[in-house]
Amino acid sequence: MTAALVREMTLADCDRVSEIRIRGWQTAYRGLMPPHRHRHRPGAVRGAAGGET
Repeated sequence: MTAALVREMTLADCDRVSEIRIRGWQTAYRGLMPPHRHRHRPGAVRGAAGGET
């Protein structure tokens, strides 16, 4: 088995981390929220992180 590498997040990781966060939210709340709330909107990622939309 290979050991996991843990490192600090960099700016280059931001898009992927946001994508993972959104997919996790979609999975956790599937069936509890209306389907339109589960769609990924490009501006929603930056807006949720406090950046420009």
